[in-house]
Amino acid sequence: MDHVKAAPQATLQQQTYQKLKRKIEDLDIKIAEQLKPVDDHINFTLHKAYFKCACECYETKKKGEINSCIENCVVPVLTANYHYRSETAKFQDKINRYLKVCQDKYFAAMLPTAGPDDMATVESCFDGAIAKTTKWLPNVVKNLKATT
Repeated sequence: MDHVKAAPQATLQQQTYQKLKRKIEDLDIKIAEQLKPVDDHINFTLHKAYFKCACECYETKKKGEINSCIENCVVPVLTANYHYRSETAKFQDKINRYLKVCQDKYFAAMLPTAGPDDMATVESCFDGAIAKTTKWLPNVVKNLKATT
């Protein structure tokens, strides 16, 4: 009799796992889409300005001044990369903290004594974590745009 009960529970767990996996993949896509303009700004606009500046160093500076000139050219790129890594790391930490709580609930819901309501609680937890993450994302992007 336990085998009959275990089969639907395993199916429910698998379905929930697949739903959660899709939701996290969708979140990753949404984050990447939101961060793309900032990535493009750093990787193209700032790098382009750096290379132009470095070329000007070779054209306008004396031989002994070229290295320090180029070092000054790279400062905006390094600063932008630092802020980008710092902000995205803080954002990732927030996401990980929320998802860790949900992951603990997921593992508890995998126990043989767990019921369908436990899986619903897990899904609700992930939905809440994703909603909070989605709510914070515009602020993260705004901060990045202001500092890069």
